[in-house]
Amino acid sequence: MIFARVFKAFCTVGCVATVFATSQATAQSTDILGAWVIEASMSSGNGVMFILGKEGNTYTCEFSLGNSEQSCKIIRTGDRLVIRSTIVRASSDYAPDNFSLKIVGPDRMEGDLISHSKHSVVFTRQ
Repeated sequence: MIFARVFKAFCTVGCVATVFATSQATAQSTDILGAWVIEASMSSGNGVMFILGKEGNTYTCEFSLGNSEQSCKIIRTGDRLVIRSTIVRASSDYAPDNFSLKIVGPDRMEGDLISHSKHSVVFTRQ
């Protein structure tokens, strides 16, 4: 009986640790190239991003969001992304849309859109 309790406790801790480690490894090895739908918590917050190429931990990208078109660079560190944008076309008072994201699965990234203000954002693979 004591053996069964110890085994059950070990398996519970071990199984949770294994699932957590597998989840982290999956997020860190996720290929992010391709098309992503952007959903931000603001009125003009829907768009699409194309992650086009990769060199080391740096990616090139372009996206449209609201009434803007922007080019961007992504720096990836494990499951974290920092996206810095340059406006290609937008109204004169439009600020670049930058992002801080975490990869939460092969088809989903979550984080913040940082522009004139900060908004939550979700990226889903198209």
